[in-house]
Amino acid sequence: MFASKLFWGALVIIAGILIILGGVFKINIPIFRTLFALFIIYIGVRMLMGSFGGSWKSRGDNADVFSSSQYRVTNADLGKEYNAVFGSQKIDLSGLTLDQDASIEFNAVFGSIEIRVPANLNLRVKGSAVFGSTQFPNGTQAVFGDQTFSTEQGSGPRLDVEANAVFGSVRFVN
Repeated sequence: MFASKLFWGALVIIAGILIILGGVFKINIPIFRTLFALFIIYIGVRMLMGSFGGSWKSRGDNADVFSSSQYRVTNADLGKEYNAVFGSQKIDLSGLTLDQDASIEFNAVFGSIEIRVPANLNLRVKGSAVFGSTQFPNGTQAVFGDQTFSTEQGSGPRLDVEANAVFGSVRFVN
């Protein structure tokens, strides 16, 4: 019933961190009350999502909670927002044929998004990370704060991407 690997793995890691904080740094945190509170929050989130199984989708099947998915973005999908919340997504932008400048947004909250970009795409990425990372196509990363990346290849249309990672990761690959 509560077999979410992500939840139980995170709970065990947090328990270990709390034990280390108490033993090594003499920071006294009530371990069992904290873990019980996290368990109650987990149950509440699962109840809000409709049940204790499956996934919740919204805004055109582009927001996943507690699941993974794959999308191939077309020109009709430009301007949308893709979210991975406690889940993962693989997004393929190779089907885009830009006639004009366009924008798209990706948000990873306690999740991960991998975005495949074609080499010939004019791309400008504004990456933001808070306790997470945004890895750009050239391998550089925004780990805490904002960073901008650009691949201007001529005067053609450009895709403006906003990539946000909060306790998660957004990664661009070629």
